[in-house]
Amino acid sequence: MRLLRSAILLSLFAAGPSHILAAQSLWSTPFSGKGEIGLEWTRPSFEVNDGLGDFRGVWIATGRFRVGQHGALVFAIPRLKAADDMVIGNPYLGYEQTEQEGRSTLIAGIRFPHAEASFGPAENLAFRGDWDRFEEALPRTLT
Repeated sequence: MRLLRSAILLSLFAAGPSHILAAQSLWSTPFSGKGEIGLEWTRPSFEVNDGLGDFRGVWIATGRFRVGQHGALVFAIPRLKAADDMVIGNPYLGYEQTEQEGRSTLIAGIRFPHAEASFGPAENLAFRGDWDRFEEALPRTLT
């Protein structure tokens, strides 16, 4: 019964109008040119900031490089930083399909497991502070 219900919901979701499936992509600006790189810093704030440091947070190096006329190879490498703890999170590698105007129509990719097996202060900070991309801090997980 559960399998039938899941199949029906998936069919309804897939058959829905495309504007329902719209979401903010990793790159919110239209892509033009041969490539671009960027650096993003997410610095969470908490009521108690005991020893978290000034440069704590999630630093993400990103890039998009043109592949063909309407495609791009995309990457993101997160650096998770607490006061005395710094690790490289799970890197992202994917493909972006764009329209003629450069807006994303499809982004698909995977995060390779690189985060340490222990869930230390840096992973905890990233997990709680950048919760909409929590998979960048999950230990030993391919997403």
